[in-house]
Amino acid sequence: MQVDGPPGMGDDHDHQPWRRDETLGSGSKRPASDAGPGNDRSSGTQVHPIVGCTDWGEVRQNVHMVFIHPTADIEPDVTIGHGTKIWRLTHIRSTASLGADCNVGRNVFVDVGVSVGARCKIQNNVSVYEGVTLEDDVFVGPSAVFTNDRTPRAFGDWEVVPTLVRRGASIGGGAVIVCGVVIGEYAMVGAGAVVTRDVEAYRLVLGNPARPVGWVCRCGKVVSRSNSRPEPLECETCRTSDLGDNGQGDGAT
Repeated sequence: MQVDGPPGMGDDHDHQPWRRDETLGSGSKRPASDAGPGNDRSSGTQVHPIVGCTDWGEVRQNVHMVFIHPTADIEPDVTIGHGTKIWRLTHIRSTASLGADCNVGRNVFVDVGVSVGARCKIQNNVSVYEGVTLEDDVFVGPSAVFTNDRTPRAFGDWEVVPTLVRRGASIGGGAVIVCGVVIGEYAMVGAGAVVTRDVEAYRLVLGNPARPVGWVCRCGKVVSRSNSRPEPLECETCRTSDLGDNGQGDGAT
């Protein structure tokens, strides 16, 4: 497992791996009673310090660390960004990559080669299968699932079809994202929706199959129920705040 160090640590430490005690074997965890760096006796959890920190007391006060619950299964060759937290019974498969400051809930499955950007939140019981890419700041609600083959069978070859979720998009609990779609920046997919086609940036979609029913602000509030994209694409609160030029040069398409 590779843990990327935070910015500012210097070239000597950036992107170097911090590994668990190799004598425990691949994927092994220290028992909760085993004190020392990488283990929190009081909670029975395992905290992985960033590369380059030699003082454990200093690491515990540093926000740039990786937290992995002892029941999580992290396969070899996984890359995890600083500040990311991985909770109970989660399984991260080989060659998957998670960015900095992510929060991965209980019983999440992240498949081979999946790419998860920085500051993503993946809630309990989510399955992110091979071929899926989540850009930065993506929210995935509980029990949402991504498919990766349009014509799956229990036999024969598996044909992985990629899916892309753009920066800042949100996927509601229980939603199904059928493979081969692009979900645009800051789009909002309602709970239980079944997405079968691309979703425009800042679009709100609901239902089975998911259909556009409005537009949302970067903060998530509904801006309009019109079929035509409103300008500016901001709610009243954000329009008078310092959120920036949402919908006007902020990557919206």
